[in-house]
Amino acid sequence: MGNKGAVAASMQVRATSLCFVGSHLAARPERIHERNTNYTDILECLRLGRKEFEMTHQFHHVFWAGDLNYRVELPFEAAVTASEVVPLKSGGFKVAGLADLLAADQLAQQQSQGQCFQAFMEAP
Repeated sequence: MGNKGAVAASMQVRATSLCFVGSHLAARPERIHERNTNYTDILECLRLGRKEFEMTHQFHHVFWAGDLNYRVELPFEAAVTASEVVPLKSGGFKVAGLADLLAADQLAQQQSQGQCFQAFMEAP
């Protein structure tokens, strides 16, 4: 896949099968389609365990990490302001504009449209 792609390792821990994927997807904010295609190509080409099955269908848990390159589509200053950490009286903290950041998250948008990472969950 040129200079983009992935590596993976799988293992069995007692009765639980695990797969860990590290990948590097297409860069630049406007290349959303290429990132989605990179994801699809990786799923189609990367085979572990029972090679007739896509990896997301044969492991109990798949952990995918790396430089996915999906962006937050906000102007720089708006993103900085939204990222401000605000202390709470209870001793914790919150991110001032977390809802704005999540609404502008390319990966979350693409997932909700069924374009990529459909079987994955990501904490806010």
